[in-house]
Amino acid sequence: MTDDPQREYRTRDGTVPGDLITITEHLTGRLWRFIPDNTTPGIAWLLLDSCPSCGAEIPRAHIAGLADLGDYLDPDSDLSSIIEARDDSLHSPGCTFASSATEEPTATSHSTRLSHM
Repeated sequence: MTDDPQREYRTRDGTVPGDLITITEHLTGRLWRFIPDNTTPGIAWLLLDSCPSCGAEIPRAHIAGLADLGDYLDPDSDLSSIIEARDDSLHSPGCTFASSATEEPTATSHSTRLSHM
């Protein structure tokens, strides 16, 4: 775990760097990066990955266990974007994935699956 150079959190004594967990996949060398999910302290993390439109590093999924990561990696999964992924400030100007480019986000916070009717 290291200090997150892009995110700070307010405390009573000022701001402190956020936590950043980086895991290297042994076989491929791919880096997996996670930041705390502050709505569920100690229970879940936000997986950082590239925006499908602008390529910026954004939170893409809530991860509370390996099954959640498996769902994220499954190309046939029915996961939708988490609300944190739509934050305009994280994207390049004009990004079509950001919330300003969409009428309504397709998911609510902590809901990564599409509703089934």
